[in-house]
Amino acid sequence: MTPDFSQLVWTAPGTFRVGSELFKVQSLGAELETASDGFVIYKEPKHFEIYSSWWPAKFAPSEMLELGIWAGGSAVFWNELLCPKRLGALDIKKPEFLGTDNLARLEAYQKRQPGLRLYWSTSQADAVALGRILDEDFPAGIDFVIDDASHLYGLSRSSFEIIFPRVRAGGWYVIEDWPWDVADPFPGQEYLLRSGPPLSLLITDLALITGRDKNVIDAVEVIRTLTFIQRGSAALKPGFSIADYLPNPKLKDVRRVARRFLSHFCGRRGW
Repeated sequence: MTPDFSQLVWTAPGTFRVGSELFKVQSLGAELETASDGFVIYKEPKHFEIYSSWWPAKFAPSEMLELGIWAGGSAVFWNELLCPKRLGALDIKKPEFLGTDNLARLEAYQKRQPGLRLYWSTSQADAVALGRILDEDFPAGIDFVIDDASHLYGLSRSSFEIIFPRVRAGGWYVIEDWPWDVADPFPGQEYLLRSGPPLSLLITDLALITGRDKNVIDAVEVIRTLTFIQRGSAALKPGFSIADYLPNPKLKDVRRVARRFLSHFCGRRGW
């Protein structure tokens, strides 16, 4: 169904309801919390505003996949707001990470929601696990994907290349918190800066593919820290690679990327 974001009602700072379910917003960088009578959700409040302002008219996803769910609250949130036929969600953490109370509340909710499938101890770049989830849960394709997992370039790109061919034409793939290399200092930023190429390079590549008019990506919409990628009508075979659809690099482009890498690895460390 098309979401009605007016259902999201803030009852106190950091706490809101959607229908009968209560959600507690987890602070960025804090240790895992427990909501005494609801679900812990690890998202910045501004994200809800962005989704509400962006949402296309008549976009009513019935099949959804979420990568990176922290303590599971985001999966419950989307399930309540969208009421999809099927919602699959995964996280690399083990279920014990949630703590007894959070896990018990989530398991009880899941028993009441047969369309909700949660997969723990699952990497977003595990091709075998993702292939199994896609085949079993989404044999006819997906309408809506959210990547809020590692925020690392390599893992995020792997997920995109595995999942995007299974997104239906007109569906959307969202990459959250992509500009961490240019953001003001925040908890965990130093780890990301040491991790490898910035995630923003993936967004650049996807924009370049959009401009080639191959019907692979119909649109790339960037709203603050979220990027929305719309699937085109082109048939994409298994083994899809972003590199196959990028324009051949020119010398000046190679130099530009090289300077970006040097800035990333050297400049920010004061070398």
